[in-house]
Amino acid sequence: MENYFSDKTEAALIAERSAILAASCFDEKALNRTEDEAKRRLTSFLSGETEIDPEEAPMFYSFIKVFGETENADLRLCAKKAEAKITPVLKQFDQMIGYDNLAKITAEEIERNLADLDRFEQIDPFERTADGQLVFPQFELVLKVIDNVEIVDDDETSLSADSGETFKETVLETARIKTYMRICVSETEITREYYLDMLQTEMEKALIVLFVMDKSAVDFPLNTAQAEKIHREFQKLLDVLE
Repeated sequence: MENYFSDKTEAALIAERSAILAASCFDEKALNRTEDEAKRRLTSFLSGETEIDPEEAPMFYSFIKVFGETENADLRLCAKKAEAKITPVLKQFDQMIGYDNLAKITAEEIERNLADLDRFEQIDPFERTADGQLVFPQFELVLKVIDNVEIVDDDETSLSADSGETFKETVLETARIKTYMRICVSETEITREYYLDMLQTEMEKALIVLFVMDKSAVDFPLNTAQAEKIHREFQKLLDVLE
Protein backbone atom coordinates (compact mmCIF):
# COMPACT_ATOMS: atom_id res chain seq x y z
CA MET A 1 0.00 0.00 0.00
CA GLU A 2 1.29 3.44 -0.91
CA ASN A 3 2.27 5.60 2.04
CA TYR A 4 0.06 8.68 2.11
CA PHE A 5 2.84 10.62 3.85
CA SER A 6 5.76 9.41 1.73
CA ASP A 7 6.26 12.72 -0.08
CA LYS A 8 5.74 14.93 2.95
CA THR A 9 8.64 16.53 4.78
CA GLU A 10 8.92 16.63 8.56
CA ALA A 11 8.02 20.33 8.41
CA ALA A 12 4.85 19.48 6.47
CA LEU A 13 3.88 16.88 9.07
CA ILE A 14 4.38 19.44 11.85
CA ALA A 15 2.14 21.88 9.96
CA GLU A 16 -0.48 19.16 9.45
CA ARG A 17 -0.46 18.35 13.15
CA SER A 18 -0.91 22.03 14.01
CA ALA A 19 -3.82 22.35 11.58
CA ILE A 20 -5.54 19.27 13.04
CA LEU A 21 -5.21 20.54 16.60
CA ALA A 22 -6.37 24.05 15.64
CA ALA A 23 -9.44 22.91 13.67
CA SER A 24 -12.83 23.72 15.14
CA CYS A 25 -13.87 20.11 14.61
CA PHE A 26 -11.17 17.85 16.05
CA ASP A 27 -10.34 14.89 13.80
CA GLU A 28 -8.87 12.21 16.06
CA LYS A 29 -8.35 9.76 13.20
CA ALA A 30 -6.34 12.33 11.25
CA LEU A 31 -4.18 13.03 14.29
CA ASN A 32 -3.62 9.31 14.83
CA ARG A 33 -2.54 8.86 11.21
CA THR A 34 -0.10 11.74 11.47
CA GLU A 35 1.30 10.49 14.77
CA ASP A 36 1.63 6.97 13.36
CA GLU A 37 3.76 8.39 10.54
CA ALA A 38 5.84 10.35 13.04
CA LYS A 39 6.43 7.17 15.03
CA ARG A 40 7.40 5.30 11.85
CA ARG A 41 10.03 7.93 11.01
CA LEU A 42 11.38 8.09 14.54
CA THR A 43 11.59 4.29 14.69
CA SER A 44 13.47 4.29 11.39
CA PHE A 45 15.90 6.83 12.83
CA LEU A 46 16.36 4.82 16.04
CA SER A 47 17.01 1.59 14.13
CA GLY A 48 19.68 3.24 11.99
CA GLU A 49 17.69 2.82 8.78
CA THR A 50 17.42 6.60 8.49
CA GLU A 51 20.50 8.73 9.08
CA ILE A 52 20.42 12.45 9.82
CA ASP A 53 23.19 14.75 8.60
CA PRO A 54 24.33 17.50 11.00
CA GLU A 55 22.82 20.24 8.81
CA GLU A 56 19.45 18.46 8.88
CA ALA A 57 19.58 17.91 12.65
CA PRO A 58 17.74 21.09 13.75
CA MET A 59 14.74 20.32 11.54
CA PHE A 60 14.58 16.71 12.72
CA TYR A 61 15.05 17.87 16.31
CA SER A 62 12.05 20.16 15.80
CA PHE A 63 10.09 17.18 14.51
CA ILE A 64 11.03 15.14 17.56
CA LYS A 65 10.13 17.89 20.03
CA VAL A 66 6.76 18.69 18.46
CA PHE A 67 5.57 15.10 18.15
CA GLY A 68 6.92 14.32 21.61
CA GLU A 69 4.16 16.57 22.97
CA THR A 70 1.50 13.87 22.69
CA GLU A 71 -0.91 11.77 24.69
CA ASN A 72 0.35 8.71 22.80
CA ALA A 73 2.66 7.02 25.32
CA ASP A 74 4.46 4.91 22.69
CA LEU A 75 5.18 7.95 20.50
CA ARG A 76 6.26 9.98 23.53
CA LEU A 77 8.76 7.28 24.54
CA CYS A 78 9.96 6.97 20.95
CA ALA A 79 10.52 10.74 20.82
CA LYS A 80 12.50 10.65 24.09
CA LYS A 81 14.80 7.98 22.70
CA ALA A 82 15.18 9.86 19.41
CA GLU A 83 16.02 13.07 21.27
CA ALA A 84 18.79 11.24 23.12
CA LYS A 85 20.13 9.69 19.93
CA ILE A 86 20.19 12.94 17.96
CA THR A 87 22.02 14.86 20.72
CA PRO A 88 25.54 14.04 19.39
CA VAL A 89 24.45 15.10 15.89
CA LEU A 90 23.12 18.36 17.30
CA LYS A 91 26.46 18.95 18.98
CA GLN A 92 28.13 18.59 15.58
CA PHE A 93 25.65 21.15 14.24
CA ASP A 94 26.40 23.39 17.23
CA GLN A 95 30.07 23.37 16.30
CA MET A 96 29.27 24.16 12.66
CA ILE A 97 26.76 26.93 13.33
CA GLY A 98 27.53 28.27 16.78
CA TYR A 99 24.30 27.37 18.57
CA ASP A 100 24.46 26.08 22.12
CA ASN A 101 20.88 26.39 23.33
CA LEU A 102 18.92 23.87 21.27
CA ALA A 103 17.83 21.91 24.34
CA LYS A 104 16.07 25.03 25.64
CA ILE A 105 13.77 25.35 22.61
CA THR A 106 10.16 24.43 23.36
CA ALA A 107 7.77 22.73 20.97
CA GLU A 108 5.63 25.89 20.95
CA GLU A 109 8.61 28.05 19.93
CA ILE A 110 9.49 25.63 17.15
CA GLU A 111 5.95 25.62 15.78
CA ARG A 112 5.93 29.43 15.92
CA ASN A 113 9.21 29.55 13.99
CA LEU A 114 8.02 27.11 11.34
CA ALA A 115 4.79 29.04 10.85
CA ASP A 116 6.78 32.28 10.39
CA LEU A 117 9.24 30.62 8.01
CA ASP A 118 6.45 29.13 5.91
CA ARG A 119 5.10 32.67 5.50
CA PHE A 120 8.45 34.28 4.75
CA GLU A 121 9.36 31.59 2.20
CA GLN A 122 6.57 32.95 0.00
CA ILE A 123 8.60 36.14 -0.49
CA ASP A 124 10.29 36.56 -3.86
CA PRO A 125 13.53 38.44 -3.08
CA PHE A 126 13.82 39.38 -6.76
CA GLU A 127 10.31 40.82 -7.03
CA ARG A 128 10.10 44.10 -8.93
CA THR A 129 7.75 47.03 -8.74
CA ALA A 130 5.69 48.23 -11.72
CA ASP A 131 8.54 50.58 -12.72
CA GLY A 132 11.12 47.77 -12.63
CA GLN A 133 12.75 48.48 -9.25
CA LEU A 134 13.55 45.67 -6.85
CA VAL A 135 11.13 45.55 -3.94
CA PHE A 136 14.05 44.36 -1.77
CA PRO A 137 17.12 46.36 -2.89
CA GLN A 138 19.46 44.37 -0.64
CA PHE A 139 19.38 41.58 -3.25
CA GLU A 140 20.50 43.81 -6.13
CA LEU A 141 24.16 42.76 -5.97
CA VAL A 142 23.30 39.07 -5.65
CA LEU A 143 21.14 39.40 -8.74
CA LYS A 144 23.96 41.20 -10.55
CA VAL A 145 26.30 38.24 -10.03
CA ILE A 146 23.64 35.70 -11.02
CA ASP A 147 22.71 37.63 -14.17
CA ASN A 148 26.35 37.73 -15.23
CA VAL A 149 26.73 33.96 -15.06
CA GLU A 150 26.93 32.36 -18.49
CA ILE A 151 25.70 28.77 -18.54
CA VAL A 152 27.54 26.66 -21.14
CA ASP A 153 27.51 23.00 -22.20
CA ASP A 154 30.48 20.65 -22.46
CA ASP A 155 31.44 22.28 -25.77
CA GLU A 156 31.54 25.73 -24.15
CA THR A 157 28.42 26.71 -26.09
CA SER A 158 26.12 29.14 -24.34
CA LEU A 159 22.79 27.64 -23.36
CA SER A 160 19.39 29.30 -23.52
CA ALA A 161 18.13 32.01 -21.21
CA ASP A 162 16.01 29.35 -19.51
CA SER A 163 19.21 27.79 -18.17
CA GLY A 164 20.12 31.06 -16.52
CA GLU A 165 16.69 31.27 -14.95
CA THR A 166 17.03 27.72 -13.69
CA PHE A 167 20.41 28.62 -12.18
CA LYS A 168 18.86 31.57 -10.36
CA GLU A 169 16.05 29.40 -9.03
CA THR A 170 18.57 26.79 -7.86
CA VAL A 171 20.63 29.35 -5.96
CA LEU A 172 17.48 30.77 -4.37
CA GLU A 173 16.09 27.37 -3.39
CA THR A 174 19.41 26.28 -1.90
CA ALA A 175 19.57 29.48 0.13
CA ARG A 176 15.99 29.05 1.31
CA ILE A 177 16.69 25.53 2.55
CA LYS A 178 19.87 26.59 4.35
CA THR A 179 18.13 29.58 5.92
CA TYR A 180 15.25 27.38 7.06
CA MET A 181 17.62 24.90 8.66
CA ARG A 182 19.66 27.55 10.44
CA ILE A 183 16.89 29.59 12.03
CA CYS A 184 14.07 27.11 12.61
CA VAL A 185 15.47 26.62 16.11
CA SER A 186 15.75 30.32 16.96
CA GLU A 187 14.85 31.11 20.57
CA THR A 188 13.65 34.58 19.62
CA GLU A 189 10.82 35.35 17.23
CA ILE A 190 11.95 35.54 13.60
CA THR A 191 11.27 38.84 11.88
CA ARG A 192 10.98 39.35 8.14
CA GLU A 193 14.10 41.52 8.19
CA TYR A 194 16.13 38.84 9.94
CA TYR A 195 14.90 36.19 7.52
CA LEU A 196 15.82 38.30 4.49
CA ASP A 197 19.25 39.11 5.91
CA MET A 198 19.94 35.40 6.41
CA LEU A 199 18.60 34.58 2.95
CA GLN A 200 20.92 37.18 1.40
CA THR A 201 23.90 35.77 3.31
CA GLU A 202 23.08 32.21 2.23
CA MET A 203 22.79 33.24 -1.42
CA GLU A 204 26.11 35.03 -1.25
CA LYS A 205 27.64 31.97 0.39
CA ALA A 206 26.26 29.66 -2.31
CA LEU A 207 27.81 31.84 -5.02
CA ILE A 208 31.13 32.00 -3.18
CA VAL A 209 31.30 28.20 -2.99
CA LEU A 210 30.44 27.92 -6.69
CA PHE A 211 32.96 30.42 -8.00
CA VAL A 212 35.65 30.86 -5.40
CA MET A 213 35.59 27.10 -4.71
CA ASP A 214 36.97 27.61 -1.22
CA LYS A 215 34.53 26.08 1.22
CA SER A 216 36.83 26.92 4.10
CA ALA A 217 35.96 30.56 3.48
CA VAL A 218 32.33 29.95 4.37
CA ASP A 219 32.30 26.82 6.53
CA PHE A 220 31.99 28.45 9.91
CA PRO A 221 29.35 29.59 12.42
CA LEU A 222 27.28 32.46 11.08
CA ASN A 223 27.76 34.97 13.84
CA THR A 224 27.96 38.66 12.95
CA ALA A 225 31.69 38.65 12.28
CA GLN A 226 31.55 35.62 10.02
CA ALA A 227 28.53 36.94 8.13
CA GLU A 228 30.59 40.05 7.42
CA LYS A 229 33.39 37.81 6.16
CA ILE A 230 30.96 36.21 3.70
CA HIS A 231 29.94 39.66 2.48
CA ARG A 232 33.63 40.55 1.95
CA GLU A 233 34.24 37.33 0.00
CA PHE A 234 31.15 38.09 -2.07
CA GLN A 235 32.48 41.56 -2.82
CA LYS A 236 35.45 39.89 -4.51
CA LEU A 237 33.05 38.34 -7.01
CA LEU A 238 31.53 41.74 -7.65
CA ASP A 239 34.97 43.29 -8.19
CA VAL A 240 35.58 40.83 -11.01
CA LEU A 241 32.46 42.09 -12.77
CA GLU A 242 33.42 45.76 -12.55
